Amino acid sequence: MGLNMKTEIKIALIGASATIVAAFVVAVFELTKVPEGSAIFDQEQTDKVNGDVQNQVGVASVKNIVMDAVDPSAGTAPIVDIQALFSPTGWMGDGEQYRDYIKFSAVDKGEFRSPPHSIKVTYRFGPKYWAGLYWQNVPDNWGDKRGADYSEKSISRATFWARGKTGREVVEFKVGGIENSGKQYRDSLSVTTHRIGLTTEWEKHEIDLTDENMSSVIGGFGWIASKDYNADSEITFYLDDIVFE
Repeated sequence: MGLNMKTEIKIALIGASATIVAAFVVAVFELTKVPEGSAIFDQEQTDKVNGDVQNQVGVASVKNIVMDAVDPSAGTAPIVDIQALFSPTGWMGDGEQYRDYIKFSAVDKGEFRSPPHSIKVTYRFGPKYWAGLYWQNVPDNWGDKRGADYSEKSISRATFWARGKTGREVVEFKVGGIENSGKQYRDSLSVTTHRIGLTTEWEKHEIDLTDENMSSVIGGFGWIASKDYNADSEITFYLDDIVFE
């Protein structure tokens, strides 16, 4: 039985409405879809790599050394960014009252090696005549918490760049060495450069970790300076690109 004219018009209108609604839904989806490589995806990835680390000067946004900066449990990686994964909170000696004797900046833009900034340390020798600072796997961890396990990372060395303001600065650098008998955890290694005389030019330094036990790393990197080996009453030096390789 044939349809009358009113019925045919009603069916046509319903079909047209459905087509318009479908087209609108597709258009909205295309407008709101975020393509890969967009700013949103890039920011999420940057947040995973960089994060924000707190030091005792304030909160410093970590420079992204795009080579690699990963958690030790994430698998094998050729480079581990110590500045991103460890916190500069382990003050020692005169550094325990560091605001009185030490000026520290993790984001100094005046003398960087790799843009946009470097680490600047100015130490005015205090009553203890020595000071130091560890980058710790957990802020203020002197053995209360487990160290980071890098035993599966095939790490063979720590490298960093350093320079002095005058070229008369003498500083010692080290990896590991945090060991307190009253604490549950400790570093599984302790390796030092011994004392190094810095120059006014950026120079790359290396700490050999080839045969070291990397299963518990609390102090990923540290420096120590003493009045006994520095002629001036104050020293200033710069650090950059501190990594495990």
